[in-house]
Amino acid sequence: MGKAEPIRCTVRPPINGPPILSSAARRRCRASGTRLPTIPAYEYELAHAIPGQEALGAVHAADLPYVFGYLKDWNLAIFTGVDQQLSDLIEDYWTNFAKTGNPNGAGLPVGPQFGATQNYLRFGQDGKPTTMTSLRGATCAAFRSMLDVRTMTSQ
Repeated sequence: MGKAEPIRCTVRPPINGPPILSSAARRRCRASGTRLPTIPAYEYELAHAIPGQEALGAVHAADLPYVFGYLKDWNLAIFTGVDQQLSDLIEDYWTNFAKTGNPNGAGLPVGPQFGATQNYLRFGQDGKPTTMTSLRGATCAAFRSMLDVRTMTSQ
């Protein structure tokens, strides 16, 4: 018999933020007893709806105009000073992350490193970042429970 390959816990880039551990990678780490990787990772949530779309909330990809600075190019009256400040802030975080692997920098509120406490930055409707814990924790826990039950019944 060949030697078993170790289970590797990888970091992957999600759709809406810098690299974070995927749910599947976290689950494999826990199941195998493997420690979570020590590669610095950061997570954020945009909870700021595009003006005029507040009833929809911050929909998928709503962060793109803020990340890439489209607000200036679109020159739409719907965007406020809060939107422009938020865009400048998010652009700074992403630029720092691209340059150094760390989104934090001089003059920016500190974005926590993702780790055992699962801290992340949440950008609210007021445009201000707030440190929060366990993004979608209850939802992920429910899915993990369902997967555990399915795994046990299929064995």
